Amino acid sequence: MVWLTIISLLVLMVMTYYNWSANKNIIFLSLYLALFTTYGLTHYWMTVDVEPYLAAIFFNHFTPLYLLVGPLLYFYVKGVLSDELVFKRTDFIHLIPGIIQLVAVAPYIFTVPFEAKVEMLQGLVDNPTLATKIRFNWMFTNEQNALIRLGLLLGYILATARLLIKHLNQNNIPISIKLQRSVVLRWLIYLHVSTLTLISLYIFFLFSFAKDNSFIETQLATTIQTLLAVFLVINNLSLLLFPELLFGIPIFRRADSIEVVLDTPADRASVRFKDEAYFQDLGNRFMSYMEAEKPYLSKSFNLGQAAQNLEVPQHHLTLCIREVYDDNFSGVRNAFRVKHAYHLLKSSSHSQKTIDAISDESGFSSRTSFYKAFDREFGMSPSDLR
Repeated sequence: MVWLTIISLLVLMVMTYYNWSANKNIIFLSLYLALFTTYGLTHYWMTVDVEPYLAAIFFNHFTPLYLLVGPLLYFYVKGVLSDELVFKRTDFIHLIPGIIQLVAVAPYIFTVPFEAKVEMLQGLVDNPTLATKIRFNWMFTNEQNALIRLGLLLGYILATARLLIKHLNQNNIPISIKLQRSVVLRWLIYLHVSTLTLISLYIFFLFSFAKDNSFIETQLATTIQTLLAVFLVINNLSLLLFPELLFGIPIFRRADSIEVVLDTPADRASVRFKDEAYFQDLGNRFMSYMEAEKPYLSKSFNLGQAAQNLEVPQHHLTLCIREVYDDNFSGVRNAFRVKHAYHLLKSSSHSQKTIDAISDESGFSSRTSFYKAFDREFGMSPSDLR
């Protein structure tokens, strides 16, 4: 299971790299899961597959970062629900517990030789009751550290749960975002339930470890590691199969910034989506991209490629085209293609080429789709120009 956990973590890192431009909130999720994994692996190497050398690399060195698990979950959920990156300068206050912890463990990290750390952990493995006696930092006891870590994490989980409940209580959600909203909310609920499950097992693990109950301790450590591996695998499969999980829930607002929902054309006419200037700018960027680079000439050109090039979520581009240009992506793409084909058909330099050849050169994959798009745009067939 340990290798499955590590492989899943590597997959998550790759996904973060390739999806960073589309949704920057994924960095919070990635760091959150990475810290959870690091913590689990450290205890796995201390209890199940005892490797003091490997455990010494992670043990206590990442303690300051573990206090960021709660804030990372909070900012990920907040960002997903608001459909934007929400971290501001004032939010650096959430780093204070981690900074205090870094000061507390600095002597251990920077002054204790690594060989001494390995020996210390070997002694802890041989006699778990030492966990209540050995001091790994000069500010807090090990019991206080555990309580602070758990208290902060539970506090942030409650804060994110409040955000979820508030969002779940919204009524009259527009049809256009109901599916996206349902998928994302189920994902966030799963994330909370799985986290609370792991925390509950970890609490039992701490008690058994302190009492030197080797059987319970090993069984719980194995269970936690197994659940952690399953947790990461489910996460990665979910993100691969349902990439919309990486995106937020679109927010509709009136001009006075009060959130509302839209179900009728009259309602739509009286509101603007998210930020009107943002989508107008996105529409202009999209058109400039299409005109300058002519990506539509490639038969494989699709919505995902366009969104990636513009560094926006796919559903943002979809909604932008619908709201700004009253069309869909395929319609806009085909409009560019038939206009290109029109110029080729009128050009004397292409007079010897067949209509099928021009269709192929313009990015169409079939004669039928070319004729249909051409008729939609110009009200005639390509052969009428010849």
